[in-house]
Amino acid sequence: MMKRLTTAIMVTVLCAAMMMSFVHAVDLTREGSLTVVLEYNRGALDNIGISIYFVADALDDTHGGVRYELTAPFAGSNADLTADLTVPTANNRLVGTLTSHISQQSRPGNTPITPTAGGTTDANGEATFTGLKAGLYLVTQSSGNGSYRMGSFVVMVPLYESDSSFWNFLVTVRPKSERDTPDDNTTTTETTSNTTTSTEPPPPPDETDIPDEPPPLIDIDEPDIPFGDLPQTGVVRWPVPVFGGGGMVLISLGWIVTRKEKGAYDKKN
Repeated sequence: MMKRLTTAIMVTVLCAAMMMSFVHAVDLTREGSLTVVLEYNRGALDNIGISIYFVADALDDTHGGVRYELTAPFAGSNADLTADLTVPTANNRLVGTLTSHISQQSRPGNTPITPTAGGTTDANGEATFTGLKAGLYLVTQSSGNGSYRMGSFVVMVPLYESDSSFWNFLVTVRPKSERDTPDDNTTTTETTSNTTTSTEPPPPPDETDIPDEPPPLIDIDEPDIPFGDLPQTGVVRWPVPVFGGGGMVLISLGWIVTRKEKGAYDKKN
């Protein structure tokens, strides 16, 4: 019986090691891509400049996960890379630290930080950046079309998709875009309990007061466009598949041992 138990333990350890190796097998030397899609009420926003900054390298840690190390231009920012960047407040806090550091480095006497890459959204509202090293990237808007603006954010390449337990090297994000100026026909009023929006237009102005300017590109309220999955730093992902697989192995071995013992008992009787 002791021999069988020893064999079961050895098999479990071997399976756990194999599963750890599988989970840990993300190739951080592989290059990825990042596509930024800008929309407003499902309409593509073109001619908007996007800049990306390579903020931190992605490195293997000793627990089957990924850790991040600031690149040389951002080493003096003292940015905290251990926060859960899937939480918007944590992502925004990191953005504030990094953009502040970029602004400080642009002062006379300091070394300016230049974007890693830049591009402009096309007719589909897309700007794609290829040949990216694995790590964290700060994405900002460098220019606009005069009507919309994009909020800055930090994203990881590759991006871990928790639903499929898959490292995606072809990352696509859809950040929230806002109008530079509010709609002319919408008024907002505040009460003590909540905030309501009225779509009733204000009284028409006198014809002599009508401004001579083109109408807005899109005159519809903005939907809530989520970021999608964002990087969760400092995550150890190996325990779930390891212990799950180990449990299945032990159950199978227990069933085999029980069958053999039952067979031996039947032969004696």
